[in-house]
Amino acid sequence: MISDFAEGNNTEEFNFNNGDFGLRKNLLLRIEEDQNISEEFLGYDFIGIECDGSFHSFYCHDITNNLVDKFSLNLNSYGLFEKLEKPNEIREYLNSEETGLEPVPWYIVKVKRQKDSRK
Repeated sequence: MISDFAEGNNTEEFNFNNGDFGLRKNLLLRIEEDQNISEEFLGYDFIGIECDGSFHSFYCHDITNNLVDKFSLNLNSYGLFEKLEKPNEIREYLNSEETGLEPVPWYIVKVKRQKDSRK
């Protein structure tokens, strides 16, 4: 994934931010995910990332039903996917021209939130 955002990559494209951006900087740190009890797993989102670090969700398009039917997915109460049985096939589909999505790299992201420590 880091190579998709290498300096000088996609330089012919319009780019608001010709320097580094947060996503790339964090990926370069290669921080491994740990099991943090103060975080709550919300689900998985599918995002397409522009070269300036901005992104699109699958919700930017009307493909939710296609994804649910094609990959037997279930949306949870957060509007995210609970489990992914075929992540590689999903990414391949998201990155194919047949979907009509933006021609940017599409990824699967785990969404978490910090638990309220006041409870």
